[in-house]
Amino acid sequence: MIEYGFILIALFAVMIIPGPTNALLASSAQQIGMQKSLRLIPAELIGYMYAMALWWLIVAFTDDIWPLFIDILHFASAIYVFWLAFRLWKMKHLHAHSQRFKNIKAMHLFYSTFKNPKAALFSVGIFPHETWSNVESYAISMLLFSAVLIPSALFWMFYGSRLLTGRFKGINQEQLYRSSALLLLVCMLPIIVRFFN
Repeated sequence: MIEYGFILIALFAVMIIPGPTNALLASSAQQIGMQKSLRLIPAELIGYMYAMALWWLIVAFTDDIWPLFIDILHFASAIYVFWLAFRLWKMKHLHAHSQRFKNIKAMHLFYSTFKNPKAALFSVGIFPHETWSNVESYAISMLLFSAVLIPSALFWMFYGSRLLTGRFKGINQEQLYRSSALLLLVCMLPIIVRFFN
């Protein structure tokens, strides 16, 4: 039985944290407006779905040859979560990212998402094995994923663009990143515990 509550919390924690894809969404909303930036959401969703499927195919093909590969990926996912939280604690790159990327296209966001290490974390770390073994579990998991991705993307378009333009007084990037790091660690703890049980 898949624990969808844990999955939902973990997906939310990883999706809402600042990162390259969220920075691109914020930059786009600041540069061309939120309404025109909505076209980027399907590119992000498709990019993650392709990347997650590719990661699971790699796991499926290596399962007979190297059964420990999935355990190594689980361990790497746990390390990645802690590394990401540590990196977030010290990060302040939203403005720099915004200056670097102008006129963001859907294909650019797709490739950025496809290469994002979060896809491996989602595929082999957050979604359990049953997700990939039957159509019903896969459909429910992808609906959950979409239900988290869309509000997260909208949040970053709205909130991130306002943070970039300085419309939020009293909230700075350092506070945002540090809060995200703590949120990530707290929400991912049940998933990390599940890895080692």
